[in-house]
Amino acid sequence: MAFAVIRTGGKQYVVEAGDTLDVEKLEEKEGKVLKLDTLLISDGKTTDVGMPLVKESVEATVVEHGKAKKVHVRTYTSKKRTQRTYGHRQPFTRITITKLGSETAKAAEATPVKEEPKAKAKKAPAAKIAAKKPEAKKAPAKKPVAKK
Repeated sequence: MAFAVIRTGGKQYVVEAGDTLDVEKLEEKEGKVLKLDTLLISDGKTTDVGMPLVKESVEATVVEHGKAKKVHVRTYTSKKRTQRTYGHRQPFTRITITKLGSETAKAAEATPVKEEPKAKAKKAPAAKIAAKKPEAKKAPAKKPVAKK
């Protein structure tokens, strides 16, 4: 399963080829192919993490522009008898992911880097059970004062 993590509009998305998602509005025409910032890309066997970006990029096509459902907001000030209701519709761009990475990048990933075997960690000796400390002696109770 190949997937990638992309960044656009100040947010990060996990995508696969063929996904359609709504992102913050982009100033691109419908039908245009975009190259998105790629933070991580994986083909199921190897994973390439960018520092901060990966060299190969994810391509997407702009499908349409639109506005989200209206969000109704109501403000109220107590003891002043003031109320206000207004709404907001956030603009978005719908994109479809067409390609993850490049063909040359996938060929380079086919030769994985061999990792050195890790040394076995030695078990720490069992901790000795600490002897309980003797309880502190309590001060003797005060004697009642003699009556005069």
